[in-house]
Amino acid sequence: MFKHTNTLLYFCLKLQKYIKINIQRYIYTFILLRVYTYI
Repeated sequence: MFKHTNTLLYFCLKLQKYIKINIQRYIYTFILLRVYTYI
């Protein structure tokens, strides 16, 4: 039971890290697109 909870926690941490990286990339891409549409 404890090992399962630990694995779940580890998975959530990895997922959170991955989501954060993706969001940053998405925002960066969005800003670039906005800049290109203004030019």
